[in-house]
Amino acid sequence: MNVVTDDELVAEDDFFVSVSEHDHRKFLPATSADVFRKADRLAEAVRDWEQGRGRKNVWETLSKASGVSYHPDGLLYDAELRVFLDPCEQIMFDGMHVLFSNGVCQLETGLALQHLVNTPDWDYNDFREFVKADFRCPKAGASHGDWATRAKAVASQREDALRRKGAFPCTASEMTLILPVFLHYLQVVVSKKWEVGDILASYEALSDVCRLFKDCKQGRRGGSQALRQASAKHLRLFNTAYGKDNAIPKHHYEQHLGDGRFQRTLDCFAGERKNHELKSCAEFHKSGIAFDRQVLLRAITSQLGDLNNDSLYGDQLYSG
Repeated sequence: MNVVTDDELVAEDDFFVSVSEHDHRKFLPATSADVFRKADRLAEAVRDWEQGRGRKNVWETLSKASGVSYHPDGLLYDAELRVFLDPCEQIMFDGMHVLFSNGVCQLETGLALQHLVNTPDWDYNDFREFVKADFRCPKAGASHGDWATRAKAVASQREDALRRKGAFPCTASEMTLILPVFLHYLQVVVSKKWEVGDILASYEALSDVCRLFKDCKQGRRGGSQALRQASAKHLRLFNTAYGKDNAIPKHHYEQHLGDGRFQRTLDCFAGERKNHELKSCAEFHKSGIAFDRQVLLRAITSQLGDLNNDSLYGDQLYSG
C-alpha cells in the first residue's frame, strides 16, 4: 500500500518506498478492508458527479491514485459478496506476465544488450550466431520450435529495435528460450572479454527467480520462501547494475510472487486462449452501463454449454 513510482514523494515522506525497494520489511501490505474503502470512496465520488455535485476529473484522478476502477456491476461493488470476497488474499500477481510477458526478463535483457551495443569491439552478429547455435531444449522445442523461435528473437528487426529504442521486444515463448542461452553467453563469452560483473550477477539472480518460480508452480515444498529471498536479491543486484531509475512496477510485483498464499504459485497463461471467446461475446453488445454484466452472462452461458459438450474433451485432458 505504501509503494509508489514517484521518487519525489519517497524523498519527502519516509512512509513511502519506491518500486526499486528490495527490502520486504519496508512494505506495508494493503488489507481487503483498505480495498473496499477505496472502492466505496470512488463510488461516492462518481455519485457526486452524476448528481451534479462534483467534477468528472475528481473521480478519474481518485481512480488513478487509488488503483481502483469503477464498475458498478463488478465484484468490489457488490455488498452481498463482500462476506465471501477477500481480494488481498484471493488475488495474486501473475508470475508469467511479471517475468516473461513484456516483463522483467525482456527489460533486463534489453538493458544488458544495450550495454553491450555500446561496448567497443562487441558485435551483434556474433551474439546472433551464438543464439542460433545447436542448443538442445527438448521440452521447449517440442512446444515452440526451439531453433526457429530463438532465431526469430535475434533477427535483424530486433537488432534495429534495440539500437533505436534500447529495448528487446520478444514474446513470452521466445523469452523462455532466450533467457538460459543469453545467460550462458554472458558467462562463457562476454565475461571473458569485458568487465560485466554486475550485469552478470543480476542476470544470474533473475535466472534463479525464474527457476524458483517454476518450482513453486509445481508445488515444491519451501519454494515460496526461497522465491521471496531470490526476488529481493535480484532487485538489489539489478539496482547495482542498472540503477534504481530503471526499476519498473513489475519489479515490485516480482517481490510478491513468493507470498505463498496458496499451496502453489499460479499464473494465467492457460486462460489466455479464452480471450477470443470473451471478445466474441462482446461483439453482441454495445458499450453502456450494463455492458460488463451482459458480456459476462453471455460468456458464462457459453462456458456452461462447453462444459456439457463431451466432444470438447477429445484431447484427453479431461474425461467428458
